[in-house]
Amino acid sequence: MPDSASPADRGSWRYEPIRVAILVNRLSVGGAERFAVDFVKAADRRRLYPVLISLGDENVYAEELANRDVIVETLGMQSKPTPKTLARLLLVLRKYHIEVVQTHSPLTTILAMALQLIRRDWSLACTQQTERLAHVPRWRIVNDLATRRADANIYISEGVKASFDPVHEHVRSGQVQRVIPNCVDIKEIDRYASVRREQLAEEFGIPANAFVIGHIGRLSAVKGHIHIVRALGKVRAQLPQAHLVLIGEGPARAELEREIVASNMQAHVTLVGQRMDAKRFLRLFGVFVMPSEFEGLGIALLEAMAAGLPCVGTQTGGIPELIKGSGAGLLVPKSDPDALAEAVITLGKAPERRQKMAQKGRSFVEESYSIEQVCHQYQDLYEYLMRRPR
Repeated sequence: MPDSASPADRGSWRYEPIRVAILVNRLSVGGAERFAVDFVKAADRRRLYPVLISLGDENVYAEELANRDVIVETLGMQSKPTPKTLARLLLVLRKYHIEVVQTHSPLTTILAMALQLIRRDWSLACTQQTERLAHVPRWRIVNDLATRRADANIYISEGVKASFDPVHEHVRSGQVQRVIPNCVDIKEIDRYASVRREQLAEEFGIPANAFVIGHIGRLSAVKGHIHIVRALGKVRAQLPQAHLVLIGEGPARAELEREIVASNMQAHVTLVGQRMDAKRFLRLFGVFVMPSEFEGLGIALLEAMAAGLPCVGTQTGGIPELIKGSGAGLLVPKSDPDALAEAVITLGKAPERRQKMAQKGRSFVEESYSIEQVCHQYQDLYEYLMRRPR
């Protein structure tokens, strides 16, 4: 199966860009949403005509997308899809003569598969964003069905792909199974290179000499924030200047606040909440932690590596591929506050080692995880889908 074609080969089979619909649940803050936005902004318009479709009306990226002349359609979904949602989606696909539908969640996948029962004049590509067992059973069934029925399945890491091995023996002949990672816009990270750490520390009321342990991401149980909060006391016993900063919002916030009080760590933890300029605060951190229970790959981890931060992450999903593959940090078992604490202490006491890890991480992202490289991989996949017989 060819993964790509030369520019000459591409020109010999079509002269118009492929019309691709990128489906997301909502244009809210999140890894899949961030990737979709970055992808449509960076796509080569000579090869792709991207249309970003959101089931819900929320769009925190409206100004950013408008500045790049990106087509965005919202379908008005509230808490769950209705027949009207499906009808509106079909109208949008017809309006733009869509040839490939790319989904990024179980919900968008099931809607796309439902529409294929009505008309199948486009190819369906499904991106699996996290490990199979991370989903509740009803969504696991949807993902399993997509893995068997979609024209192409994309996995954002080898770890995610391996988690679907029990389903792969049932895929139909000719179906594409491919690993295409998430990525980062390195130029966007570098926009904040001149931000002064002292300025950020003052903004949060953190001592200028603090060793800041940081994380950016939605506050949900699956992200494992509770473990780094529980690890903080042990860290501070060895590194008294340690301070934890969590940037993000979500349903686990109340539990985290209770744990912070129970651990008597109120003076040493800052819960920032949701920030659209979160990447700016990477300059504040001394080490980035990714304590997830499940994690497909982790755009926040890639951003931290691109910003030149040493990292500590759990052995789940695609995290080992980034940390072990690059040498940019240390790996620890899931759900293990003691191991997290030991890893943070180790890095906190070794500034030269942190610097070497930071350099390795930055180089690794530049070589394999830039938005330009990943866009080319998706574009090559779409062209392959259009060339092959249906």
